[in-house]
Amino acid sequence: MNHFRDDDGYFRFVDFTGPCCSEDLVEVSDSSRASEDINDSSSDDKRSNGDVADLEMFSFNVTLRLSHVDQQCHGAYLSGILRPVYRTWRKRTSTLLYFRGTEWNVEVLRSNRSCRFGVGWDEFILHNGLIMDQKLCFEYVGDYTFHVSVVD
Repeated sequence: MNHFRDDDGYFRFVDFTGPCCSEDLVEVSDSSRASEDINDSSSDDKRSNGDVADLEMFSFNVTLRLSHVDQQCHGAYLSGILRPVYRTWRKRTSTLLYFRGTEWNVEVLRSNRSCRFGVGWDEFILHNGLIMDQKLCFEYVGDYTFHVSVVD
């Protein structure tokens, strides 16, 4: 279990699992905006496609908080480990969530160094009866697609 402060200054606890996470990860951000955050341009990313491919099939867990299930469209944040992938996405990008045999279109909202689920999140939560304190595993499989499951 790792904790870090998100871009809004709130501390969050997140489980990181997957083939590229063999060590404990701690992401630290200060409350001031660094100049690199302000100029977060996907054209600045010098990684090759091979580097991004290394992150495919990566998973992370999110414990649902009240703000995730209150129907106010405050979706879960994507793990910062996926930043090399999502920093190339547009500010608003459509993704697919596969959950219990159903496909859900959920938009992600990218700003500076963070990315969270937005439009479509409330429907995903409501129609699947997901509740606060449930833990979800998001497995990124590439091509804007996540496989989602409930962790017991």
